Amino acid sequence: MKKLFLFMIIVLLNIVCFGENEKLKDLELYEFRSGGVVGEGYGGIDYILNAKNSREMLMYFKLNDYSKNSVRVPYYEGINQENKDLLLSEFFDKKNLDLYYSRDFVQLKDGRKFLYGKFISDSYRMNHLQLELYFLDKNNEEKKKVFFKEFNKKKVYSILEKINENKIEGYYNLPFFREEITLFTSDKIIHKKVKFSSRNETLLSESEKELYNYLLDLFKEEIPEEFFEIRNKKS
Repeated sequence: MKKLFLFMIIVLLNIVCFGENEKLKDLELYEFRSGGVVGEGYGGIDYILNAKNSREMLMYFKLNDYSKNSVRVPYYEGINQENKDLLLSEFFDKKNLDLYYSRDFVQLKDGRKFLYGKFISDSYRMNHLQLELYFLDKNNEEKKKVFFKEFNKKKVYSILEKINENKIEGYYNLPFFREEITLFTSDKIIHKKVKFSSRNETLLSESEKELYNYLLDLFKEEIPEEFFEIRNKKS
């Protein structure tokens, strides 16, 4: 009888302490406004997660050219936004993110289609940042270009430290967007829209903006000029 009682206590503690899945909180950071951005369509969900990662920094970035250029590749959809375990194992799986970021493109003057880019910082390549750019060539075959540059390590790692210090976690819904990033740091995963269509609104933190702008400026000669032309449009 005592053994059965102890077993039931252990089971109860497991349920209370661990639960089935870690549920995320709706942060409600964006308030939809009638007659404004909300009329342009539903833009998806942003996430801020506390999670350990092997790389010091990996940032996906892309520009949505108002969805007029879509290749409609399949990717993982339909995850409950409150289920952190599934988000980490499915949506934020690197293969799925590659597909997610390949959905739309920016048409380039040379006939290629720019899909997305990645900024990468690894501990074994301490003094250089890596940029990967993904394109579709004129035959719609995916191609990758890789660049390396020296960078201000003190500046970048100081910004990453500030980002890691913020322990906020959750999700929120957003209107249609035109620019998006997914940032992996050693302690965080941040999936955010950079700019909303028809406005220059953003919910990036000051540290996230500083990091993203620094990386874009560092590789401004390598990133297609059409990216910046569309990015800088007022509407």
